[in-house]
Amino acid sequence: MKSNPFFMNQQKKFSPVKVRLIPLDGTQNRSQILKKIEISSSFNMKYKALFEYYGDDLIEYKKLDLDNKQRNDFLRIFSSYLTDFLEDTMPTSWKKCSTSFLKQLCYLYLPSTVQISQNKNHITLFLEEFRHFATWLDKKENTKWMEFIDKHLTTLQTLQTCEDLHHTLFLQLYPTYLHSTRNDQKHMEKVKQLLNQCQEVEDGLFQIRAINTQTVSISNIFTNRIYDIHSTEIQEKHLGIILDVSIGIYKNHSTWTILVPLGIYPKEAKSCFTNL
Repeated sequence: MKSNPFFMNQQKKFSPVKVRLIPLDGTQNRSQILKKIEISSSFNMKYKALFEYYGDDLIEYKKLDLDNKQRNDFLRIFSSYLTDFLEDTMPTSWKKCSTSFLKQLCYLYLPSTVQISQNKNHITLFLEEFRHFATWLDKKENTKWMEFIDKHLTTLQTLQTCEDLHHTLFLQLYPTYLHSTRNDQKHMEKVKQLLNQCQEVEDGLFQIRAINTQTVSISNIFTNRIYDIHSTEIQEKHLGIILDVSIGIYKNHSTWTILVPLGIYPKEAKSCFTNL
């Protein structure tokens, strides 16, 4: 099975390793640095962020509520977006973080962090904390992040629909995944078995185009090739949503089948993907 094209685009193979030393001068003594590392480790912030303006701000925001696990989860995802996804393309100040920066965070990166769980509230909890952070940052830096949230509220709400569909499609294929006695090795074997039974397999990003009587029409967002898949779970409310999936067609079958659902994204993510 091919790698997820989204993550393939983010991999930078054979890039040189950058090493930076933390200066222990009069402005930042050893105890201050160690305290920053201690606080930032609660949300797994990379050490490289300690050198950047945003690292200090994320630590400052965390210090406002040290025992808040939901805040930890938000900062873990957000700091990873800044350090891992954006890397050296991170804007040089909060005020230079454009609308595309926020769209890429919400529509592209956030859905990629969804994990299959009992709660199905990963998106909701992130967005709740995102509002708190945006309010705090707007007041501190005179930014306008809450304007973005209010303007794109309807689209942001569809992210929960994407998470729900991700869970539904995944658990339909692998119903014992959330069982306490689950066996990950057996799940991998089932994936390989399904793939081997297909006469053709396609991996990619597919947009839901039409809901038909017996099938759902999807198209590859890069090639525009149309595929008819069998799915009873995809409904009218899912039109436009983008599926990051592996699909296969069995011998003597006329429709394709979803085999591996890797991620589900809102339609607004299409321009983010195509512009990567």
